[in-house]
Amino acid sequence: MASVEGDVELQELVDFLDHKREDVRQMAAQHVEALSGSVDGAARLGKAATKLYPSLLRGMANDVHRATALVNMSQDEVQAKNIVECGAVERCMDMLRDEDCAHKHLATMLLVNLTQVESCAERVLRLDNEKLKGVHAVFLLQRITKTPPEELHDPFEHAADVLTNLTRLEAGRTVFTDQDLAAASVLVEQLDSSSVIRRRGAAACLKNLCMDEDLVRSVLHQLGEPRKVEAEPQEGDESSGYTLWEKLLQPVSGKMPKEHDGQVRTLVAETILCIASYDSGRKALWKANAPEVLRKGYEFEEDPAVCNAMEQTAEFFISTAEGAEGTPILPTVEGHSDEKE
Repeated sequence: MASVEGDVELQELVDFLDHKREDVRQMAAQHVEALSGSVDGAARLGKAATKLYPSLLRGMANDVHRATALVNMSQDEVQAKNIVECGAVERCMDMLRDEDCAHKHLATMLLVNLTQVESCAERVLRLDNEKLKGVHAVFLLQRITKTPPEELHDPFEHAADVLTNLTRLEAGRTVFTDQDLAAASVLVEQLDSSSVIRRRGAAACLKNLCMDEDLVRSVLHQLGEPRKVEAEPQEGDESSGYTLWEKLLQPVSGKMPKEHDGQVRTLVAETILCIASYDSGRKALWKANAPEVLRKGYEFEEDPAVCNAMEQTAEFFISTAEGAEGTPILPTVEGHSDEKE
């Protein structure tokens, strides 16, 4: 870590974070947060990492300024690694498990940034301990389903973004092949969330879980036996009564309620492309009437990225219908980071 020697003002500022008077500590935290909001300021703070990070981590559960400063600084890869070495992952998970913690949403955002770095993602996955492997990831998956997105400062709004970063790694994807977790079904259920952040995170993570044939088979098993999805709206359609297959296809179907976010539609279209890249996936999609649903949705689609994924998926259906074998065309895995507050 860099040295703070020579920067007297910075040394004093960091010392004030642990001052005996609360008003002094609070003012110091506000100054640190303000500095962390710029690239130069965050770099300057990084010179005091040895003393600064532990102080910020100790107080972040009860101080929005300290938590926000850590979120800001963690966007730098070097600082993210140093923050993790100071126990950030363990601190964040303690906060998320504490029912009375007021700043869970910032702890989740910090984890999003930290898990952009592969070594940090491995730390969250607990790859160092076979018995605890995936325990944090499973907790986050479970919390997604138990926390209503309508809450003020939805504490787990970014949880799927963390899972997306974890599933960029093969070890992370392996964690979610456990059928008992039903990760794919949990993520599909989030595709009709009122929070666009939740929908984006769920779609990106779902796409990562369809990166090879074994993963696709696991996802298909979790989605259950496909039933025909109507391409045209049916009287009395209610999203709450949709099957998982209907919820998966809904964002790219063009049906009401329409998915207005292009990023979500792109991610879902690419997920379906990944599924269609394999024989087992195509068979399931045929049963679900996906070719007709996508054809209808394509009529209304204007986003080039979504159209491209739909066209490639259609090529698989056409080529295999004619008896030709297609070569899997897999989009790259997704990742997420959070911007400065």
